[in-house]
Amino acid sequence: MNHPPSQFDSTVDTGEFNRLLREFARGIVRPESEQIQVGLCAALKKLAGFVGCDIAGLVSFSEPSTAGRIIGVAYGPRLAVSGKLPAFECPWVFGELAQGDVLRLGDLAALPSVAAKDRSTCANYGIHSLYGIPLFDNSRLVGGLVLGASQPDREIAAQSIERVQILGEILAGDVLQAQREARLSDAIDAAEAGLWSLDYSSMIFWATESARFMHGFNTTELISLDKVLAMVHTDDRDLIRRTIEQSSITPREMRVEYRVMLADGGMRWLVARGRSYGDTSGKPIQLLGVCADVTERKHTEEELRNARALTDAVFDSVPGLLYLYSEDGRLLRWNKQHEKMTGYSAAEAIGKSCRF
Repeated sequence: MNHPPSQFDSTVDTGEFNRLLREFARGIVRPESEQIQVGLCAALKKLAGFVGCDIAGLVSFSEPSTAGRIIGVAYGPRLAVSGKLPAFECPWVFGELAQGDVLRLGDLAALPSVAAKDRSTCANYGIHSLYGIPLFDNSRLVGGLVLGASQPDREIAAQSIERVQILGEILAGDVLQAQREARLSDAIDAAEAGLWSLDYSSMIFWATESARFMHGFNTTELISLDKVLAMVHTDDRDLIRRTIEQSSITPREMRVEYRVMLADGGMRWLVARGRSYGDTSGKPIQLLGVCADVTERKHTEEELRNARALTDAVFDSVPGLLYLYSEDGRLLRWNKQHEKMTGYSAAEAIGKSCRF
């Protein structure tokens, strides 16, 4: 039986496209690994709904392999699906997407014999029409959108394909960036460091769990700059404030050590390194960095300073002549009595050869 082709969208909804464009441009997934799939699924549902599809899948192409890998699928209520579905595997379709061309399949009977897996997947998901839309990043193929409908011979208007491709490329870039940040976050956590970022427009911090712990924040509370400053030792607040103000003027690197006062009355030394990043005009919009707990190092340094001060006091209190020299006869240090007798300070004498 032949089905007359029908449009997903007889009229292109420009207003809806502009709304989705603004929403996607703001970023719709977050770097926390458990949130990437949640945001991705919600975005794919919106893409499917925009062109009247019943299912949308995002495919990723990882270099050097050209084999596509599905990283997210969302489907609407019109699909006759129940229970746990098998993986969304369409290797032939993914291979066609890897060629960089739009794929249109109004009748799945047109699938070649080598596409048995694709045909099985479509049957499991109740798909009868299929579209594949390649996604690019600066002319480099990075992924693709697979759109399906429960009715055969469905068509998407050419203008809608162009628009959903734009939205898909924004989404793919957002997901890939979130995945990179998640991997970086895992690596930093493994190194007992924390990852954080500051949005200059809102002065709100995003931070990993370890970074939150270091500063005494729980895993869910909103972290503003004022909250951070309130946790910082009063003697270090101006330093933090000046550093952030300077990094918000022009993109630059920053490094600062500061003390955090904990709720139990304790104190923690932290070091933060970061860099501010600007928009296309060069105006900084975000400060991104890492932090680490250096309390133990600070305590060790203080102990060494105290030990050195005690050694110096004992060394200089000896009334006689006292000095140390290396195996090759070079002066390493001498006491105050030597300075009085020779007129040379210890700094002037260091490294000179001892002659007996």
